[in-house]
Amino acid sequence: MLKLTYYHARGCCDAIRLILAQSGTPYVEVNITGAEFILIKPKLTFSVIPMLEDGHLTLHHHNCITRYLAHRFNLSGETPEEEALCDMWNEECDNLLQNLWRADWEGEESVAMRQIKQAYFQKEIKPCLAEMNEALSHLSTPYLVGNRLTYADIVLKSALDSIERVLSPESNVLRVVFDEFLLLGLHYSHISELPKIKSFCASGKRF
Repeated sequence: MLKLTYYHARGCCDAIRLILAQSGTPYVEVNITGAEFILIKPKLTFSVIPMLEDGHLTLHHHNCITRYLAHRFNLSGETPEEEALCDMWNEECDNLLQNLWRADWEGEESVAMRQIKQAYFQKEIKPCLAEMNEALSHLSTPYLVGNRLTYADIVLKSALDSIERVLSPESNVLRVVFDEFLLLGLHYSHISELPKIKSFCASGKRF
């Protein structure tokens, strides 16, 4: 059985969990603390989590695990071109999130902090959302790549949820998506309503 190790948090493991949920594959998840990570760190091939164990195979790094599971569960496109497009969407979402997480959000939720978050959303996030919405306008199916679900769709939903979680209520991220970026909002709703993903998100297992 698959074994996933990460902190008791969403972080960069969220899309991985959503992919596993969509696949319907049973797996074991081990949630550790920062102190526990320090203890196991010297034993790891690479000193980073999430870590996925699949029989004799052990993988580190969230993008590696995401792509591996996408291949395993037939969510990475049907051709090399579609696979590359999935990777492109994944890279775009990951770059957006890495920049978001590197920003300094320490401090109390003061008026000043709310203004900082709002300014960040307007300058850094909103232009990216506009680009994504424009890209969606050139597609002829409800999916980002090809005519069926891929991991790119799941990663985009995860990214929007993560942005909402960090910046809202100051920025009302999802409300802006639905009000100003119609195609992006429709895509988000479509993926969020997939039965297995919807059930997982309501289960409390997502953190």
